[in-house]
Amino acid sequence: MGDKMVPNPKLSALKQLRGQWLAQHESVKTALDRPAKDFGGGEVISGPWRDKVAPEVTGRRDRVNKLAESVLGAIDAAIAAEPAEVTESEAQTFRWMRKGNI
Repeated sequence: MGDKMVPNPKLSALKQLRGQWLAQHESVKTALDRPAKDFGGGEVISGPWRDKVAPEVTGRRDRVNKLAESVLGAIDAAIAAEPAEVTESEAQTFRWMRKGNI
């Protein structure tokens, strides 16, 4: 293979992953908005049970929100850590690993 530098296939895969995550990101972040609003507002569900469960639903919504952001941050950090080019042998090794050959 040699030491010829080629575009980094891992960087390309990470950028593709970022695009796929962005397509889902907003729906994941807002998945619990409606239930949290329903429980927290007291108009849809009321009573002692709501008072007990509403903070949990709101807490879960906030946690999902933070996790969605942290996934994006982790992908961005991985992208930033990758060089634009790697040797041919490094690129080939990555492609083999992705196919499950290593």
